Amino acid sequence: MKKLNKTNIGFILGILLIILIGVNSVISTRNLLKTNSDVSHVYRQQIELEHLAHHIATANAQVRGYHITEDSSYLTKYQNTKSEVAATLTRIRSLVLKDNNLKDKWENLRIILQVRINFLDEFLAERKLRGPKAVTAIRLKKGKEIEGTLNSAISEMLGYGEQKLQEKKALSNRNAITNYVIILAGSFFAILFILVAMIMVLRDNAGRKKAEQDLNQFFNVSIDLLAMADTKGYFRKINPAFVELLGYSAEEFCSKPAIEFIHPDDVESTIREIQRQAKGHTVMSFENRYRCKDGSYKWLSWRSVPVGDITYGTARDITESKKIAEELQNAKLAAETASKAKSEFLANMSHEIRTPLNGIIGMTDLLNETQLNSEQKNFAQIIQESGTALLSILNGILDLSKIEAGKIVLESTEFDVRELLTRYSHLLKGSLKSKNLDLQIFVDPKIPHVLQGDSNRIGQILLNLLGNAVKFTEKGHISVAATLQSTQGSTATLRFEVQDTGIGMTNAQTKQLFQPFTQGDGSTSRKYGGTGLGLSISKRLAELMDGKIGVESEAGKGSTFWFTVDVTFDLEATAGKKSSAKTEVATKSFTVSKKILVVEDNLVNQTIIISMLKGLGHKVDVASNGCEAVKVYKNYAYDLILMDCQMPEMDGYTATEKIREIQNESSEAKIPILAFTANVMTEDEERCRKCGMDDILAKPVTLDALKQAMNKWV
Repeated sequence: MKKLNKTNIGFILGILLIILIGVNSVISTRNLLKTNSDVSHVYRQQIELEHLAHHIATANAQVRGYHITEDSSYLTKYQNTKSEVAATLTRIRSLVLKDNNLKDKWENLRIILQVRINFLDEFLAERKLRGPKAVTAIRLKKGKEIEGTLNSAISEMLGYGEQKLQEKKALSNRNAITNYVIILAGSFFAILFILVAMIMVLRDNAGRKKAEQDLNQFFNVSIDLLAMADTKGYFRKINPAFVELLGYSAEEFCSKPAIEFIHPDDVESTIREIQRQAKGHTVMSFENRYRCKDGSYKWLSWRSVPVGDITYGTARDITESKKIAEELQNAKLAAETASKAKSEFLANMSHEIRTPLNGIIGMTDLLNETQLNSEQKNFAQIIQESGTALLSILNGILDLSKIEAGKIVLESTEFDVRELLTRYSHLLKGSLKSKNLDLQIFVDPKIPHVLQGDSNRIGQILLNLLGNAVKFTEKGHISVAATLQSTQGSTATLRFEVQDTGIGMTNAQTKQLFQPFTQGDGSTSRKYGGTGLGLSISKRLAELMDGKIGVESEAGKGSTFWFTVDVTFDLEATAGKKSSAKTEVATKSFTVSKKILVVEDNLVNQTIIISMLKGLGHKVDVASNGCEAVKVYKNYAYDLILMDCQMPEMDGYTATEKIREIQNESSEAKIPILAFTANVMTEDEERCRKCGMDDILAKPVTLDALKQAMNKWV
């Protein structure tokens, strides 16, 4: 219910007072009529009592007339008067029934009257019988007493009636005065309330008119598009902003259905919104296009509220916003296309470079297993180092690309920092020995033995920093230290430092570090080689592990590179658990020859992998494409399959899916299928695992990498 305003309250009070005056008038009139009726009733009582007194006096006179004259006509009249007395007494009785006092007085009057009548009757009878002398003085005296008593009774009733009559008149006067006062006061206040209400109505009308003027002014000057529309789809009213934007006059725009101005592609959605509004729904955000008078279209964003049969709406021109959004979308698509092209280029480059690298590094590994003289071994070593350097550059570019694309996924495995430093330091044993450098390792004893984190990425950063330290240090020593910087709950922050006594750097040179393809300066790059990718990748890997990386250096005195990472730990875990597991893996060896299916279309790659596997003591079958692989698999049992991905007729992904289908249908044991591929992008790894491959053996493959894969899966 809407809240009553003061104007309505004034009118309501005025009307209520008028009603109350009317009700009071009705009640007062009814009371006045009743009072008048009561007065009339008392008047009748008085008249009847006077009539009774008159009849009694007449009867007395008639009795005396007969007594004196003995005229019998008096007796007849007397009898008639007695009848009149009886009738009057009866009428008086009917008038006094509602008044107990008068009723008692009437009963007393009746008894006295009856005594008086009896006395008169006896007097007349005795007069007739004995004559005038028979009436004694005593009887006459008795008659006088009875007559006096009767007159007193009548007078008493008349007096009582007169008193009642005066009371009724006084009550009637009071009621009349009260009614007059109520009518006068009520009329005054009713008129007052109505006048006040009318004044307030006039003020409200003035205020409403002012509000309407303000609203019209706002409607006309608003920079937003304001409109009123009906449920039939016509605009009732639009503001000048509409006219200015679309070019139509208000009459032109409101004379046609709104749908005629809507872009054809937006008509259906607009009709749905109109139908929703017709059901009382509020539109918080809706966009459509309106045709301008010059034929162009403008994008409008609507907000509207239906009230009864009218919808009130406001809109804004978002054409420029839409244009900017479209440009941003196009730019995004262009960037995504460029990124996809970049990824495809890197994937193709990786594949095309890794394929011949596989031949170079693989054949060098096989060559080193043969009998070579010292010069030949030196040549083979140079080839192998060159191939490894090229592979390192390629891996660095791919790692950087993955990091920039946000496709690096950190692993979480158990590791011991002590074993980690020992393992990665051992990889540089040859380089340290060739330069006669001493390596010192320090591990903070407060670091728990069992940690949880991505040990491979931590090792990658360490290997890069240690490699740089060895590269830029000609004499002296290198030290690597791991300390516990802080702990919070089950999270520990580790700090690693790699210190060398090498060439060092100036402040200007250190500011250029950690950027792709950047080293201290051009001369360093020419003298020591390298692409500058390692530090950039290390920085981003450290940040991925919620850490930081930095350097402290002085030209000619050496450098200290440091980085921090966050790992988790469990104090209850035992270091022996992991070390025993590693011991188990390390001591595992191939004592039994396995049967391996190699699916590879490249003859060089076939030659390398077959030679390596046979050198490890395994039996090898070869398929040149996916079709041959599926066919061979149906006829022979294998312990492991090495599957190339890109091959003619049927690629490795499809071949793997078909082999897995055969296994599922026949309930055969699932044998390991390893991707033997030069495609090492993140998308390629995901595709390999999705089709059913168990692991990836990236080309170029080394003998050590092949041993580790075989050790893991068969």
